[in-house]
Parts: sequence; structure tokens; C-alpha cells
Amino acid sequence: MFKLITKLFASATMLAALTTGRGLSAQFPGDVYFADPAVTVPIGGVAELAIDAYLGSSPLGAIHLHVEFDAGSAEVVGFDGPTDAALQDNFGQVTQPGRFSAVLFNGKSGTAPIGTVRLGVLRLKPSVGVGQSVALQIRVQTMLDASTTPFAQSQGFRAVVSVSSPNNTLRSSSRVTQLALHELPATWQRWVSAMRRPGAEVLLEVPRWLGGWVEAAYLRVRIPPLSSIHEDGKD
Repeated sequence: MFKLITKLFASATMLAALTTGRGLSAQFPGDVYFADPAVTVPIGGVAELAIDAYLGSSPLGAIHLHVEFDAGSAEVVGFDGPTDAALQDNFGQVTQPGRFSAVLFNGKSGTAPIGTVRLGVLRLKPSVGVGQSVALQIRVQTMLDASTTPFAQSQGFRAVVSVSSPNNTLRSSSRVTQLALHELPATWQRWVSAMRRPGAEVLLEVPRWLGGWVEAAYLRVRIPPLSSIHEDGKD
């Protein structure tokens, strides 16, 4: 199976990683994630990355988070703040090379928002070339509920912004190959595991450059439950 992976990746750069079920992106209160963890933009374009938080039944009181990426690989060109009324007038932002930071406070309600809340939309302009990508990581510095109690397990997830040619010549292939996590190279195992919780499925979109256009092949990988990881030690 590794020969298959090597053959697929020999002349390709991974453009995207997509979940097969968006509900899998948030499983626990305190999860902060990109609503779409894989965005493709034409070279020179601006990617819009919506950032959501899953709160469960605990109203959000405050959150301080960072979005980190390789300095020089992209430029933050804007951030549209939260849409929830309790958060709209109480947020701040700072942009540095390779890092965007935001602080949001709830100064209006002790009972809302709950469930899934949109924290904002980050607008990012990649500086890399066609066929390359920018990896982003959310890091949760502080996340408190309305009673100022920290969420039990705040965790940020990753996303990838990929750059296509100006006319966006990516064509989809219907071929999907199922792989186990341990069949991927070690670096890819760590990258895929960091995007989703154990038990989730990830669909890797692998481009193959064919003349003036790109054909996309797909690899479906299931991240095993924690119990499986501990039992066999393979992943």
C-alpha cells in the first residue's frame, strides 16, 4: 500500500484535507475549529476562513486565541468579527508576521451563546505559488464560560489554504482509496491526527498535474479511536 501512496504523491503536492462529516469537526465543548478546514483560492486571491467554537450547554464568557502559520507564507488582510449579539461589540485583534490573535468578551448575557458559535471570519492572502499551500493552526490561549470557569479541554484545530492556477483548473476524479492511518508516512499521520478528533474520517485530496490541468485523486483515512491507538501502538 505504501507503494500506492508513493506513486500518487510522486508528482503531487497535497492541496487539501476535508472531513467526510462536518459534524465531526467539533465533538467536545471547547473545540475551536475552521468551519471549512480546506480552502482553495487562485493565485493572488484571498481565502475566507470562518472560525467556529463548540460550547455545548456552557455560555461563552471569553476567549483568547491565536491563528499561526509560517511567516512569509501569507498575509492577514482582515477579520470580520463575531455575529452573535453578545460578542459583537467586545472583541479585539492583533496581527503579527505568522500570527493573528483575537480576544472576545461576552458583556451582555449570562445564558448565551451556547452550542456552535461563529467567532469570526479570517481573510488571508497566500504568498506561496501555484500548487503550494499554507497550513494554519488555531491555538486556544484562554477559553472561559459565563461564570469565568475554564472549559475542560479547549483545543484548536488546523486548516490548509491551497493555491491554484488563475483559472482554477482543478478537476475531480471519482476514485477514492481507503487507507488506515498507520499506512501514511509518519509526518502525514501527525498532520491528519491534528486536524480531527480520534474516530473521525478525513478525505485527502491529492492533485496530479496532467498538462494544463490537475486531476484530483482522493484518499479516505479514518483516525482510530483512542482505545485502538493505545492497544496496537501502530498509530
